[in-house]
Amino acid sequence: MNLKNLSYWQKQSYFKSVDLTIVGAGFTGLWAAYHFLERFPGANVQIFESGPFPMGASIKNAGFSCFGSAGELAGDLEEHSVDHLLLRMEQRVKGLAYLLERVPRKAMDYQASGGLEIFTDPIGFAKVNDKLDFLNQLIAPITEEKETYNLKKVWGEKDIYCKMESMLNPGKLIQYLSENVAQKGARFHFGCEVVEVKSGYVWLKNVPDPIPSECILLATNGYSHNLVPSVAIQPTRNYVMLTQPLPKIPIDFPVHHHQGFVYFRPLDGRLLMGGGRHISLQTEFTSSQEIPDNIKEWLINFAKENLHLDLANKIAMEWTGTMGYLEDKTPKCLKTDENVYWIGGYSGMGVGPSAHLSKEWVKDL
Repeated sequence: MNLKNLSYWQKQSYFKSVDLTIVGAGFTGLWAAYHFLERFPGANVQIFESGPFPMGASIKNAGFSCFGSAGELAGDLEEHSVDHLLLRMEQRVKGLAYLLERVPRKAMDYQASGGLEIFTDPIGFAKVNDKLDFLNQLIAPITEEKETYNLKKVWGEKDIYCKMESMLNPGKLIQYLSENVAQKGARFHFGCEVVEVKSGYVWLKNVPDPIPSECILLATNGYSHNLVPSVAIQPTRNYVMLTQPLPKIPIDFPVHHHQGFVYFRPLDGRLLMGGGRHISLQTEFTSSQEIPDNIKEWLINFAKENLHLDLANKIAMEWTGTMGYLEDKTPKCLKTDENVYWIGGYSGMGVGPSAHLSKEWVKDL
C-alpha cells in the first residue's frame, strides 16, 4: 500500500485537525476518550493503535483488579516513601470505584472474590505479618476499611486475606469501553504506528505528512521510550500461562505470592498463572515478546511443589505483555510538550489508576 501517494479526498477526510489524538487503545487511551467525550460531547477524537487490535499490557494481564497484596505493600515500604505508597493506593482505590460505577459488572465478568496471599517462607511471612496492623491503619482512610488485610487460614497455616482484591475479564472491559467511545464518535485507526509526536502534530509510519491535532495524549505506557525519551519509563516483560481444563481447580479466588511477583487464579475450569520475573529481574527489563523459558520452568515447578499440580504438559496458551515501570513505581500524568501529554508507569497495576488518572487529566484540561 502506497501511503505516500495521498489523494485530495484522503487529506480532506483524515488530515484535518482533530480535537484530541490518543496514541494507544488500552485502558488509559480508552478511558481518556471516554472522559474527554463526556466533558466535550461531539468532539473530534481519534485513537491510533499500532496493532490490528489492542496489543498492550491492558489486554494481556491476568484478569486481576490489581488492588495489591500486603506483601507487595510491605516490600514497597522498604524501597519507597509512605507518601508514594499512599498515592498509589489512592489511585487504585478511586480508579476501581469509578470503574464499578461506570461499567456494569456483567460487562467485564467482575467478581468481588477477595484475594489470598500465600507464603512458603516462614521468615517472609513473619516480616509481612509484623507490618499488618501498620498497613491496615495506614490505608484505612483510603479504603474506609478497618482491616483491609487479615490472617485467614484458607490455603495453609500462614495466609493473608485481602477483601479488596477481585477478578475481571480485561478483554470484555476493553470491548465495552471501545464500543462506548465509538458510539460517542471516537474514530479508531488500527495497524497505524505513530513514530513521532510534536506539539500540534502526529506522524505515522510511512506517511510523510503529519496529522494536525489540537491535543495529543500518549497512552503507550511500556512502549513510550521512543516517543517520549524524556520520560524514564522502563519496559518490563511479564509472562502468563493458561492450562488446559483441569479435573479440579484448587482455588476459586485470586492468589498472590512473593510480594505479588507470582499470582494465579481460576479461569473457565483452567488455572491461569503468571509472573515469576523476580528470579531474573534484569533480563525482564525488555519489551521482547519472547517466552522466557527459565521463568516458565520456575512457575511449573512452583505449581508442582506448592499447588500439587503437574502442569508440565498441560499448558494450553502462554503469552507475554510489556509493563511500564517508573523509578518510584508511581503512575503519573506528565506534560511533555505544548498540548502533548503522557500517562503511564503503572508497574503492572494499571486497572484502577488508568481510569483515575485519565479522568483527572481531562478534568484539568
